[in-house]
This record gives sequence, structure tokens and C-alpha cells, in this order.
Amino acid sequence: MKNKKKKICMLAARHSPFDARITYKEGMSLKNAGYEIVVIAPYKNKFSNFNGIKIIGFKMLKRSMRRANTLINLVYWGIKTKADVYHCHEVDTSLFAGIWIKKILKWRGIKAKLIYDSHEHWPALWSQQSSFLILRKMIYFIVNYWEKWALKHCDAVFTANKIVKKHLLSLNRKTKIEVLYNCPTLKPLQNKQNNKKLSHTTITICHEGMLNFDRGLREMIECIKKIKEELNNNIRLLIIGDIFIEKEKKWLRKKIIEYKLEKNIEITGWLLYPKINKKIQKCNIGLILFKPTLNNQLAGPPNKLFNYMQHGLPVIAPNFCFETKDIINKINCGLLVDAIKTKNIYNSIKYMLINKEEAKKMGENGRKAVLEKYNWENESKKLLKVYQNL
Repeated sequence: MKNKKKKICMLAARHSPFDARITYKEGMSLKNAGYEIVVIAPYKNKFSNFNGIKIIGFKMLKRSMRRANTLINLVYWGIKTKADVYHCHEVDTSLFAGIWIKKILKWRGIKAKLIYDSHEHWPALWSQQSSFLILRKMIYFIVNYWEKWALKHCDAVFTANKIVKKHLLSLNRKTKIEVLYNCPTLKPLQNKQNNKKLSHTTITICHEGMLNFDRGLREMIECIKKIKEELNNNIRLLIIGDIFIEKEKKWLRKKIIEYKLEKNIEITGWLLYPKINKKIQKCNIGLILFKPTLNNQLAGPPNKLFNYMQHGLPVIAPNFCFETKDIINKINCGLLVDAIKTKNIYNSIKYMLINKEEAKKMGENGRKAVLEKYNWENESKKLLKVYQNL
């Protein structure tokens, strides 16, 4: 009789069930290694299947009831799956649900393992939401204390960078932690050459992911206006994602009309992971314009950095994002700006337009680094090793 497949349940409170890290990378790697995968996350369909991965969706209620409803759904469906491992993707609701599931199953005589996947520096991310210093300090302390307590219940931890790993080790030095960078898979790169050309006739600059004022939306639009007027009338900004805050979306619509940028700006809306690659392939320069918040300094490197690199795009990024800065400097795949200001972004783009061969070389350096090191094929080996050791 064959051994029963080990079942892994991914718990996500705010991420999509089609999140690149959760499903396309971790989920598919584990499924291909012979595990049975279930993803429980907010989604319009209650039950669905994605490439052999079972998805259990639940509705997101209004803000006042959202957290309680999410927790109830994660715990209820999590217990129903009777998984061998529960893999949680947020510090609060999903990790809290995972701890409860593990305890309840233990009371029933079922031993389950718990994994915490920390995508962010959570104390920094949560504390920056307050404008008052004393509140920021209190929130940081509370989230820090919660993480310290929760780590005692985790059998393994993944982080997206080395800084978060060091932070968690400072809370519990006995924790087993592995860094899994948000690297792309090599499949889109196979049999493709890097033929990126920067010219003064058609330039497409892109930003991938959610875009808002804290990610440089204002400066980006002002920069495109300036480039169109002074350098290149055919400049294009491709926003591969969306603007979700309504007041910021209204601001953008107003500026597009005021600056006459209707033909220069395209917003794709939210796309599934494979379609993102197809859009980036057509671009020339990739932007990362985070503002200098504590989380932006300590978290990352973001998905978009590696996505730009894999398609040979030279990158423009801030020099205060520590790990992003280190990677760009190490492999020379882009330019770093001192502050997210229109002038700095404009000067960086202008430099690339003037020094086309150097910009092309930056893109080639990034692509080579993905082929040799920063790819999911390498990261997935670390993922599978942790699961095998469990």
C-alpha cells in the first residue's frame, strides 16, 4: 500500500489565493514534490482548483467584522482539512488561526506542524500606520511581543530577507529560519534573448504592483510629464497593477487630463502572475519608488525587483531599502536615488536614455544574476529541505 500524501494547508488572511509567492511558487513547488496542497484565502468562489491545488475561498466582510470573520473561516476550514502542516502568511490573523488549529488538533490527538512565512517586517509595517510617535512605539512593542510569543508555537519560519530573519532570531534564537527571496521562475526566460533597446523614439517605463502616494505615484506622474515635454513625446508609463485608494485614483485621473497624458499612461489592472511577465517583457526601465518608511527600509527585496531583472530591465530604486540596495550595487543592475523626488527620478531616466549601452549592460547584469542565482529553482530547494526536515 502506498504512503498517503502529506497535506499542506496554506492560510492567508489578506493575500489572494493566486498570490505569486503563496501559490505560484511555494504551492506549485510543494505540489510538484508530491505534497497535497490546500489554500484557504479570501476569494469569490467557495471551492475551486488551480493546477491541482485546492482553493477554499471565503467572503471578505465589511471592515468592522472582517478580522473576526476571517479568523473564524481560517480556523473552521483549517481544522476541516486535517493537514499535516499549516503554513501561515500574516503575523496576525492567519498565524493566530494556525496556532489555534494546531492546539485544537492536538486536543483531538492529531499532531500538526506550524510554519510562519513572514513576508514583511511586521512591527515596522504596523507601527508606521500611526502619525503619533508614542502610538508608533506602543504598536511596535505589541506586535514585537506577539511575534515573540507566537514563535514558540512555530516549527519553522520563512522570511523574504535576511534583515527580518535577524529580527526574528533576536526574539527567539532557537527558531529555525530560512530566507526565501521572492525570485522568479526560470521558465519565462528559457530560449529568450535580452534585446532591450533604449531609444528616443519609444520608451516604456513600468511600475509593477500596487501603486499609491507612498510608492511614488505623484513623483512618477510629474516625471512622465517632464520627460514628455523635454525629452521624448512618445514616453509611456505602464502601471502593471492598480491604484486601490479612491482619492489617489481620482488624483491620477485628474492629472492625466490636466497634463494631457491619455496616450502616455496605461493601467492594466490587477493581473495574474504569468500575465505580469508578458507585460514586463515589453518594457525598457523598471521603477521601485518606495518612500522611506521603516518597513520599506527593513523589508524587501520586492517581487518587482527580480521581475524587472529577469527581463533585462535596468532598475531605478531608492538607496534606503537596505537589501534592495545591496543587490543592485552588487550586480550593477540599476541606479539608486537619494530621495524619491521628481528631479532625481527624471535625472536617472535621462541618464539611461543618454547612456544607452550602459543601461543595456545593467539590464543584462540583472538577467544574468537571475539565471545564475536569484531564481525560484534555487529558492525552492531551501523550501523543500525545510519541509523534508519537518
